[in-house]
Amino acid sequence: MGWNDLKALVIEKFCPKNEVYKVEREFLTLQAGLMTHRQYTYKYNELARLVPHLITIEERRIHYYVHGLPPKIRTFVKTNTPSTFESVVVLIIVVYDNIASEVISEAPKKQAAKRTRDDLQGPSDRRSRLEDEGLCGKCGKRHGGECRAGQAGCFRCSKFGHQSRYCPVKPRCHNYG
Repeated sequence: MGWNDLKALVIEKFCPKNEVYKVEREFLTLQAGLMTHRQYTYKYNELARLVPHLITIEERRIHYYVHGLPPKIRTFVKTNTPSTFESVVVLIIVVYDNIASEVISEAPKKQAAKRTRDDLQGPSDRRSRLEDEGLCGKCGKRHGGECRAGQAGCFRCSKFGHQSRYCPVKPRCHNYG
């Protein structure tokens, strides 16, 4: 019995198909995320040893490795078109720290550049008008115009026999009934 036959028997006996598929899926969807290049490379190689049939060709091995890198690093690596897996790893060692530090330094700038509700130029006309009017003495709510609380009938058309949600009169606004 040869090595490959023994290996196939061991895999068949001790490795359920669903576990093999789970490892394959983890390998194919591996992303560097917040890992360092060493952690990512270690994890990639660890999973690659478990699914060697997916990376029999060097080009595929490089493709899956590069695919899991952050977008900026991936773009840089693709433009240099390395031919071996080892050359990709060496290139990433050089590039990863530089680009990672740029991304970290850009994060506070993006955070500061985000607008908040207070940064808006000013409140809308309706809001400021309602704030100026204050609370209604009749119903205790803030609204514009005449207070219709306690009145029977439709608040929209002031007719009796139906409520405003069932009013046959066309809505005043196309977004709201």
